Amino acid sequence: MLNTPGQSNGQLVLSLDGHAVMQSTTLDITETNTPIGGLFFSTFFGDHDPSGAPVSEQHIDFSSFSMNAG
Repeated sequence: MLNTPGQSNGQLVLSLDGHAVMQSTTLDITETNTPIGGLFFSTFFGDHDPSGAPVSEQHIDFSSFSMNAG
């Protein structure tokens, strides 16, 4: 949840397999009432050259994302 403009009361909970592994209730992300328009994250595997490449085929599954607008 975004913070109230001018207050550090934004909230974030990161869960893994249904269990909260990180929580913050003092975030100060915005100074306006701009709504959240989406979620972006990025993953990376390897290195900047072929020596960091995986030695076999790899798969990853991202599922069950949820956002609560308050």
